[in-house]
Amino acid sequence: MNKSIGPVVLCLLDGFGLSPSWRGNAIFSAAPKNFFEIWENYPHYLLQYQYDHLNNQPAYDNPERYLASLLEGGETKSQRVYIDHRIEKDLLKESDVLKKAFKQTFEKNSSLHFIGNLSGGSGRFSELKHLFALLRLAEENKVFRVYIHLILDDSGGGFSPVLEDLSSLEQELEKLGIGEIASVSGLDFLADGEKSFLNFSKAYRTIVEGRGNSYLSAQQAINKNKKTLDSPSLVPSSVISSQNNPIGIISDFDSVVFFNHNNSQIIKLILALSSNSGNSKLAQPKFLFLATFFDC
Repeated sequence: MNKSIGPVVLCLLDGFGLSPSWRGNAIFSAAPKNFFEIWENYPHYLLQYQYDHLNNQPAYDNPERYLASLLEGGETKSQRVYIDHRIEKDLLKESDVLKKAFKQTFEKNSSLHFIGNLSGGSGRFSELKHLFALLRLAEENKVFRVYIHLILDDSGGGFSPVLEDLSSLEQELEKLGIGEIASVSGLDFLADGEKSFLNFSKAYRTIVEGRGNSYLSAQQAINKNKKTLDSPSLVPSSVISSQNNPIGIISDFDSVVFFNHNNSQIIKLILALSSNSGNSKLAQPKFLFLATFFDC
């Protein structure tokens, strides 16, 4: 006889306003303690409605089609197209949010961090060309203390595509003369599950405190782990160091920009870096300027 487990509560928070962007978000401003505690300790899933920004209309004409797309693993194509449009029309340089991010690094003598997925060309969560556009803009604005924190996933089909993307990124950094890869973490360390807080805290402390396995380069970190792991998503959180010191941790007054077009799997990280995350177990740098690509 099966033993019943319960009670079980399913909450659908329609219209609650959990946005991939934290800026101007009423939920973050209210900092509801109970909600953040439930979010931290119980299974949850973010349903992101797809919107066609270019045509100013929903990407789906009815909820049933949208839910069917979610069940089939649908991607946020319209959001990616919107970002592509802004890059192609050279509109990013007009972004007030990016201007403020750059300004804070000048005024506070602080650093700029880009955080997002390296997906091996799949485009499921991010596009390298989006990161390249941000790097070029930072170079044009003479922001030279730029650090990149990579989240590895296997949506591209394994380690080889991820390493190809990494090689392309390193070539772009060398060409621009700015930017260093400061950490790499497998996506599984940011996911929810039985050991979610333990795994997540390791990834978080790698980015913020420079803790974790230390390597001289991202290539070294990935190549060493691919010998024993089946997926890039399983790569332990690793800090890139120089002379035994982390290259670039997130500190007070830094600016942080998430370059994904799909933040569904890293909402937890955005929450943790927000001053209103409600989690006292993780050290939070003060006075960060946080933004996602949707703010730009």
